[in-house]
Amino acid sequence: MITSAEEYDDMISFLEKETNPFFEEVSNLRMIWDSCLDVDFSKIDYDFVLTSPPYINMEVYEHIPEWSSNEDFYRNFLISLINKCKLYIKSGGYVISVY
Repeated sequence: MITSAEEYDDMISFLEKETNPFFEEVSNLRMIWDSCLDVDFSKIDYDFVLTSPPYINMEVYEHIPEWSSNEDFYRNFLISLINKCKLYIKSGGYVISVY
C-alpha cells in the first residue's frame, strides 16, 4: 500500500530508469502526487490515464473529505474526474479506472 509522496517518488524513480526491464526505451511516464481535481489537465500532454479512485468513504485519504452520499461522490468526484481526463487526452488515448 502506498501511503506517502515519498513512496510515489520511489515508484517514479524505478519506472524512469533507463535500465528498467519493462521498457525497451526510456520511459516518459509522469506520475502526479496531487488531488486529480486540482491538476490542470490542459497543460499536460498525455495519451493514457490510470486511476484507482477511492472507494466511497471506505478509505481515508489526505486532503479528501468524506462524501455526504454515494451520489455526492459520483457527481462531484468520479464523474468530474473521468470527464476532465477525457476532455484533454490525445486522440486515441485511454482512460482506465480500476475499482
